[in-house]
Amino acid sequence: INKIISIPMLIAVTSRKSPDDDFRQKEDYAATVCALHNMVLSFWNNSIASQWSTGSLTRDLETYDILSINNAKEEIIGLIKIGYPESLPNITKLPVDEFTRYLE
Repeated sequence: INKIISIPMLIAVTSRKSPDDDFRQKEDYAATVCALHNMVLSFWNNSIASQWSTGSLTRDLETYDILSINNAKEEIIGLIKIGYPESLPNITKLPVDEFTRYLE
């Protein structure tokens, strides 16, 4: 639990449970995961370090209690830890043409 209390900022991303509609629950889960991933990419694009965690903390009832999340109504999809890094890696990306293959 110290992992979620000692970082600069934590965002808990949840998806609403739909026990009477399996399709809706899967659809909401997938949409939430896409939004979560886009959020992480956006943070890094703005020089904010972030880490998406889906470990055992997301299933621990104590985590739900600490964050005041009703586990009967919502499922924690992930925890995003964010903060300003001491340094950012210098990444050089390959040009798209170097790894793209077109099918004819």
